[in-house]
Amino acid sequence: MNKKHPVSHFLRIFISFSALAIIVYLFRNELTEVGGYLKKAHVQYVCLAIVGYLAAVWFMALRFKIICQMQKMNLTLKDCVYLTMMALFFNNFFPSSVGGDVVKVYYAYKKTKTKLGSFAAVITDRFCGVVTFVIFALIALIFFHEEIANPYIFGAVIGVGLVALVVILYFSSKEVAKKVHFLNHLLPRRIDVMIEKTYRAFNRFASYRLEVVVAVLVSILAQLSVVTANYFVAKSLDLPIDFVVFILMIPLISFVSLLAPSLGGLGIREGAYIYFFSRFAPREGVLALSILWYGLLLGTSLLGGIWYSIQGKLHVDEIREAIHGQDMEDLLDSEA
Repeated sequence: MNKKHPVSHFLRIFISFSALAIIVYLFRNELTEVGGYLKKAHVQYVCLAIVGYLAAVWFMALRFKIICQMQKMNLTLKDCVYLTMMALFFNNFFPSSVGGDVVKVYYAYKKTKTKLGSFAAVITDRFCGVVTFVIFALIALIFFHEEIANPYIFGAVIGVGLVALVVILYFSSKEVAKKVHFLNHLLPRRIDVMIEKTYRAFNRFASYRLEVVVAVLVSILAQLSVVTANYFVAKSLDLPIDFVVFILMIPLISFVSLLAPSLGGLGIREGAYIYFFSRFAPREGVLALSILWYGLLLGTSLLGGIWYSIQGKLHVDEIREAIHGQDMEDLLDSEA
């Protein structure tokens, strides 16, 4: 496993910096205009954008708490906010070594001593976010199908939507799981056992349908908060983009950034902003929008890093050793 990591890291670095190099080259004659947009940014709207994004973080933490409760994990809302902020910090500042989701699994496991349940909670939390992206992205394709005349994006959204539907059906319906169970025997024994244990952990959610609905609704509120924060960033730059456009386009940008291998979406995210928003505003302003948004993400993530350093309960080396060592394998191999 570890031998594959350098290749994966190199690929992500190469894609991110190649995308950034292409953007700089395409805007080589317009960088002054981009800087002009950034210099005139209205501070009051930037502050509102920060508040909007912090609200999104709070909703994401609340969603994670709801999911943890379904796994009988005793985490407070403060714990979940800390975990969410810490995951943002690791995703943005340690993207090539320690991922935020893995850190959340490990910390939740250390905090609750619930091994496979921690894994299921974090994966379900991420999956809930992906489902929200897909719902919004499908709506965007319906309303902006002419503007988004890219068959690859359309196919990716539909494909991921179908995969999400299959996963939901598999883990929520014993009948469906039984019908496709024979396929598990085609897999290596270790993977087959892992699927079985993961199924038992995820199947707990089937008896919490109301809580699952609430978690999805909270996830939608989180996404709307991210959209609102982006809208305020655009307002700070005097970009004439309607709020409804952000509702439909931001999930598509998040969707593209999630699928493409990169360093926390760096380069891919900025390219997606230019691709989706240049139809509605000057592209120099759109690039400034993506830069200012990335700065907001880094600033918020840094708050998570400061909190992490003050908390001082886990260290990067400890987490890295756990991920590459026996602790994480034991975590995934054990009973929930």
